[in-house]
Amino acid sequence: MTGVNISCQTFSWQMSLETYHGRIGHIASIAKKAGFAFLEPEIVLLGDLSSAELIRREIEPHGIRIPSLVIAEKWAAPSESEAERERTDLALDLAEGLGATQVVVVQKSDGRHDLTRRQRDLMTCFDAIAMRAADRGIGVSFHPNSLDTSLFVDAADYDVLEQILPEGVGFAPDLGHVARGGMDVVETVTRFRERIVHLHVKDMFANGEWAPTGEGVVDIVGVFRLLSDTGFTGWAAFEDESALAETDPDEAMVRAGRWVQEHLAEYLADA
Repeated sequence: MTGVNISCQTFSWQMSLETYHGRIGHIASIAKKAGFAFLEPEIVLLGDLSSAELIRREIEPHGIRIPSLVIAEKWAAPSESEAERERTDLALDLAEGLGATQVVVVQKSDGRHDLTRRQRDLMTCFDAIAMRAADRGIGVSFHPNSLDTSLFVDAADYDVLEQILPEGVGFAPDLGHVARGGMDVVETVTRFRERIVHLHVKDMFANGEWAPTGEGVVDIVGVFRLLSDTGFTGWAAFEDESALAETDPDEAMVRAGRWVQEHLAEYLADA
């Protein structure tokens, strides 16, 4: 049995982007208070912190490190636009400078029209990104969402994903989105276990609304037991998109960290 590496995802603060834009030092301080030693920011949250040196200056006083970054783009064509490639390469630059080993890619899709072609186009974009990242020793993994406009939402979409996910691209499921797509999280993680290199963890109420960590129906403990038993060596990033996180992301993540220590300690790697 192997312990699972965990980090604090910054989306709780990103939901109040105008307030927390560029405040990675504050977020790092809260992550530390919550018991996390690692942080996973999305590029858009970093604001003017355009270099690894500037980011380290903000987080290192709090004893925080960054093992992974997230970038979200439209990626709506068979190849990246010039602007998308520029922003993605910035993410790779930051990851390399910070010593991060993974960049998580999330699509901001505008609908499910022409679904089959657009699913394949997206994978073509990710394949190209992964090849550039591999030259830097960085992995790339795909994080699907469960919005009405997302391209990979339910079991049928995941069947397609299993067939077309490029060999060089990892899978980064979000347990909340898996549950909202009508799938069992333990069964889904078991099915894709060999492709999963990263995952996001958030909770959901039975009615589909996001729940504070540990208060919903997502079997987080069951997934961590499975990951630990199967020697998972990637990262699990905890986030909270509940109503509490919308109004008080600091408190939401402190509560999440407390729940993690109370319910998952036996499955965690040493920080």
